[in-house]
Amino acid sequence: MQVEKHPPRSQTQKDQEALNSQLASIEEATVKHTALMETRRRQLALLLHEVDHLKKTALDTEEELAGMSEAGAGGGDAVMAGTE
Repeated sequence: MQVEKHPPRSQTQKDQEALNSQLASIEEATVKHTALMETRRRQLALLLHEVDHLKKTALDTEEELAGMSEAGAGGGDAVMAGTE
């Protein structure tokens, strides 16, 4: 008979319960990993923003220092020219 080819109903139910338990565990892990990935995405965005801010600050500082050294060099010439 064809019925004898299939496992007993109790075995099928036991297998189904085991699979449902595995599925629930996988879904729970997925939720945790999704939350972790979102946290990491936000941290990376903040890091990249701060790196950009530091680059701009460094460039501004370099420009200010270059301006000061040019003003200092030009001011020294003016003082020397006035004393001659």
